[in-house]
Amino acid sequence: MGKKRYVFNPLILPLTVIRKRYNINKPTVGLLIKDAMPRIVKEDDYAARRNEILDVARKLVYTKGFEQMSIQDIMDALKISKGAFYHYFDSKQALLDGLIDRMLDEGERVLRPIVEAKDLSAIEKLRCYFDTAGRWKVAQKSFMLDLFRVWHADANAIMKSF
Repeated sequence: MGKKRYVFNPLILPLTVIRKRYNINKPTVGLLIKDAMPRIVKEDDYAARRNEILDVARKLVYTKGFEQMSIQDIMDALKISKGAFYHYFDSKQALLDGLIDRMLDEGERVLRPIVEAKDLSAIEKLRCYFDTAGRWKVAQKSFMLDLFRVWHADANAIMKSF
């Protein structure tokens, strides 16, 4: 057997050089990688765990509000490590993006059957669409209000530019 091969050694190369050379954008958990085998991630397991995190985050947004919710709250509720959280989301902002994407997917799932219905006239589709969209928005009221607070917060430079 040959010598053990290390992909990189942080004692020799600074972390910024390592990240550039190996195209690593996320924080590294283990700094020494022996024999560089790629991690196998089952897509179903990955999606299920990501959805668990989003479920808990959504509950916390409803109960505490997005700005008061911390990543630690999510980690405590799920009993996961910080590294596990950051495996699925790069930041609290990325978590918010995930929540918004999920909300948009839910809205589309609710409204798409109305748009695609062959048995409804255009006027019936329009009425049904607005009725269903209104009920869906009311059901999302707490989350949407908190989302608007985040969008219009003083610290949100993107919204201030409009």
